[in-house]
Amino acid sequence: MDQARSSNIAAERSLYISLDDLTRHAQAIIMRIPSLLLIVAALILALPFGWGLGVVIAYLIAGPNFGQLPVGTVPLSIVVSIVFALWPSLSPIIRFTTMAVGAAGFVLLSYLIS
Repeated sequence: MDQARSSNIAAERSLYISLDDLTRHAQAIIMRIPSLLLIVAALILALPFGWGLGVVIAYLIAGPNFGQLPVGTVPLSIVVSIVFALWPSLSPIIRFTTMAVGAAGFVLLSYLIS
């Protein structure tokens, strides 16, 4: 019984060690990516993100027959997304992830709507 208990404790310790190693490895990967590269990538992704956001806002305001409303909402949304991509209070990885997931979500949404 004691031997089984000690083997369970050893297995739990090895799990904790491997999780710690995994956490350190993930942090090392994130730390290897230069923050300027993430900011530039977020800035590039700000264009499709802003475009999708502007079209969705126009769709929410006027419904499916929104006509020329995206002429006003798309440029404003692109400017807001560029400001968000350059906003220094959030970490670059959070800004990049937000832009990447949002742009992919808007592409998926447009595919589902059409």
